[in-house]
Amino acid sequence: MVHAFVMTPHLQEAEYHRVAEEVGTAPVDGVILHLCVRGPEGVQYVEIWDSEEACARSTAQYIVPAVERALGSVPDEPPRIEPFDVVSLVGPFGPTESRKIAWAGADAWNAHDLDAFLALYSEDCALVTPAGDGKGHQAVRDFWDETMTAFPDSRLTDVRITSAGDEVFEEGVVVGTNTGPSRAPDGSPIPPTGRSVSLPYAAFHRVADGKVVASRFYWDQLGMIGQMGLM
Repeated sequence: MVHAFVMTPHLQEAEYHRVAEEVGTAPVDGVILHLCVRGPEGVQYVEIWDSEEACARSTAQYIVPAVERALGSVPDEPPRIEPFDVVSLVGPFGPTESRKIAWAGADAWNAHDLDAFLALYSEDCALVTPAGDGKGHQAVRDFWDETMTAFPDSRLTDVRITSAGDEVFEEGVVVGTNTGPSRAPDGSPIPPTGRSVSLPYAAFHRVADGKVVASRFYWDQLGMIGQMGLM
């Protein structure tokens, strides 16, 4: 169920505009509606989120840093929050199943849960990556195995996910340490270098009938090889 509330953040209108400028115009993941109104103690927000978890995650990742940049620090007095007891939400801007599926994929990756990751993909899905293309669950499994073998501690950080209908855009940074063997383009094994990598990535996913039917990943393959100490 969605998470909705009225918040009194103890900000004046000019302070709110400074914070909003720092947040920027890009969609904040998980938010369905943000409405700022004038109240008796400054501004007030009416907000609706996909979930309480999405609200907490994006607040910590985007909102609090924006407040600190705009105002120098977070106000001493915590915001006053009055939650709504939501019965139903009807509208075209409600939470999208496609975005939830993409977040579930990121969570499964960080939990190193292959079964949960595979379950998000259709049996005949298409996968395109800088390392190669494939179809079906075997292609997804190969992608997982090659990455997790070379980087057993692989983890996604700074993830942002937005969606428009069944199309989902994901970006973030994948970090890990090369403590396992990797594979050269000709298939020959490459021994681990012990080097750490921090690699920005982007992905486009298409969802149909509750499953990912296509994923296209982008990252700097040469940059990764350089960070691994192989060139």
